[in-house]
Amino acid sequence: MKRTGSRSRQGLHLVKAKHACHNCDLRHLLRKTGIEEQQLPDAVCTIRCRGPYQPGDRIYRTGDPLSALYAITSGSVKTEYTTCTGALQVTGFYLRGDLFGVEALGEHSHTDDAIALETAWICELRTAELETLCAKHPELTRGLFQVLNRRARNDTIHQVNVRKRTTEQRVMGFLQDFAERSRARLTGVEDEIPLPMTKEDMASYLAITPETLSRILRKLDDAGYIQTSVRAFRLLRAEPFPGVLDQDAG
Repeated sequence: MKRTGSRSRQGLHLVKAKHACHNCDLRHLLRKTGIEEQQLPDAVCTIRCRGPYQPGDRIYRTGDPLSALYAITSGSVKTEYTTCTGALQVTGFYLRGDLFGVEALGEHSHTDDAIALETAWICELRTAELETLCAKHPELTRGLFQVLNRRARNDTIHQVNVRKRTTEQRVMGFLQDFAERSRARLTGVEDEIPLPMTKEDMASYLAITPETLSRILRKLDDAGYIQTSVRAFRLLRAEPFPGVLDQDAG
């Protein structure tokens, strides 16, 4: 397969031109939005796989113009922005199979940074090519709106949880949701769930301090709900933690 180099702000990332991987997650989006199987090859040829991104590499930065939609082929990514006080606020964690960057569709520029948490390969569909596909396949436009609606709903749920849940409920709900997503998307994940993010990142996302997060993890461990280790955990109880609401991972 032909490869061409593309210099990023962090270093050299390879680009697989006309990427036609059958496991490409953007390909799954095209299929789920109704594009016929015989039409997929032409659509998939517009997708490029870029990488490897090393931990700390940025896929895009706040203020960068929207140039593509992204899907994780391997590895994981976080998004964050800098608040008016200069603090970093984590807004999401994305695993293999997750789309990200879609929030910028209505803004035309990114409102946060996307940063690799571990070595990652990223598939991208350039916006110019996306517009061409949407013109040919209106069902793709509807599918993208469904993705945006799920993200908006989940953002609302997260904001409500931050205001209404106890800190214990927030942490346990996050772990339950992350375990479900990991088992669905990562090969070989069953009992022990890897955590690619740091405690500082998780605490930022949950709007608590790292010290509070460590205390709550110990409390949940002592109560028999979880078993923690370095950058991993196990869920020990099948029943929901009291007060935890169901949440769509979308």
